[in-house]
Amino acid sequence: MDDIFIPLRMLNEFVYCPRLFWLEFVENQFTDSEDTIRGRFIHRNVDKPKPLTEEIENKGKARSVFLQSEKYGLSGKLDLLELENGSFYPVEYKSGGMNIDGSAWDTDLYQIAAQALLLRDNGYECHKGYIYYDKNRKRLEIIISEELLESTLLKIAEIRKLLDQDVIPKPLEDSPKCIRCSLAAICLPDETKYLSMGYFVDLRRLYPARDNTYPMYVREQGATIGKKNNQLIVRGKETSSTVSLIDISSLSIFGNIQITTQALHELLQRNIPICYFSLSGWFYGVTAGNYNKNGELRVAQYKTSIDFKKSLSISKAIVAGKIKNSRTLLRRNGKTDNKTALKELQNLIGKTAMVETFQELLGMEGSAARIYFGKFSTMLKRPLGYNFENRNRRPPLDPVNALLSYIYSLLVKDVLVSLTIVGLDPYVGFFHRMKYGKPALALDLMEEYRAIVGDSVVLGLINNSIIKESDFISSGKAVAIEENARKKVIQYYENRMDTLIRHPIFGYTVSYRRTIEVQARLLSRYVNGEINDYIPLTTR
Repeated sequence: MDDIFIPLRMLNEFVYCPRLFWLEFVENQFTDSEDTIRGRFIHRNVDKPKPLTEEIENKGKARSVFLQSEKYGLSGKLDLLELENGSFYPVEYKSGGMNIDGSAWDTDLYQIAAQALLLRDNGYECHKGYIYYDKNRKRLEIIISEELLESTLLKIAEIRKLLDQDVIPKPLEDSPKCIRCSLAAICLPDETKYLSMGYFVDLRRLYPARDNTYPMYVREQGATIGKKNNQLIVRGKETSSTVSLIDISSLSIFGNIQITTQALHELLQRNIPICYFSLSGWFYGVTAGNYNKNGELRVAQYKTSIDFKKSLSISKAIVAGKIKNSRTLLRRNGKTDNKTALKELQNLIGKTAMVETFQELLGMEGSAARIYFGKFSTMLKRPLGYNFENRNRRPPLDPVNALLSYIYSLLVKDVLVSLTIVGLDPYVGFFHRMKYGKPALALDLMEEYRAIVGDSVVLGLINNSIIKESDFISSGKAVAIEENARKKVIQYYENRMDTLIRHPIFGYTVSYRRTIEVQARLLSRYVNGEINDYIPLTTR
């Protein structure tokens, strides 16, 4: 990969953590932290580029100077370039503080040395540079020695060697660097280490238990979604409302609602997916930005999907997890004696590990579904005017099935978005086979959440009298949720997704919504060979 230019910032990231470099540079993964937001604020005055010659001649300095070197395979933007006695020296701005002994960090030394290489290769004399640490309000002078330049060239060579090997580096071992890393929730260093090596000590949750952004739903027919400054504006027939873009994780649009090109562009630039539903809740699809450019991960996914042994292994885990969670929900909420059904489900869980074909596995999943939904009515306090006998859809024939279908549609949307963010192809699955237009992998990952999220929401809506018989309408044999009642359904679903649980494997507290992304990332780790087995999320 000698033809790839390595950005200056990526050299800094590589020295800090090779895995961080890989996630950002190769997989195009990034998320903000307090440090990265502060860094952008510190750079606000130097990120205003002007022609180099003009600024140097007029002021003896130039901001945001872009340089490139084919000789070293480097490119990047210099925060500030100053001229003194015919020699140029770069000034690099850092939002944090200097080392505890008052020296510059190694990551910053390599970055300033790389800037000197760029300057020299472009014909500018450079013998020193400066690093400005905002926390200390102090400039450190850095002499560009031959030893520092040689070390920098060695680091560049290490980067190219890593890119040629095309294997993601392992996580750092119990490093304090992980605690402040903005990509900790993407990297999952402790989780990956545990699942790949079978041990951990004081596993850390290195990301918030809940998201600080939330899904936005727009359901008013005829409304228009626009953008003004850093807000989305929803204009209805009589009213309008605004939502800050920084608070939105995804946008879901139901029915005949328009969105302006400006709003669409802003959402895509911020990597906020736009999900489209029919008025009744049928999930059409998603528009998403360039979340992940790691084609190698998807190639590995495609290879796994046609690898019978690996594909069956994942499928067995998926089905076992689904049955376990169904059994747990039935055990907790069943109002009559379900011992026989619980025993049958437990037996099926054990048998999934021994199946040798997909046909056998499909048969066990079908048997478990019949047993589970055959007892589903024992978990309901009120029948809503119908006797629930079995699962039916397209169209649903009773209120319970109407709720299940609607909730599953919301759930598959969230799973599909998480898979897209991770970089997996949501349409190429392992258990659900490929079919045109079917998000097979999203349906795979969704299985372990059907009972603990989807079915649990339905039980809560009915048993807590949030949804009543009058909230449904009939058209022939089909039953649908009344328009005004859908808002209550969505709200209850979101409350469930925001519920905190103790992770059954890692032990820390996390919301259901967070676990979906964690599971998607763990699935990607299995696909690329980092962990030996995929373990579904199950509750006790």
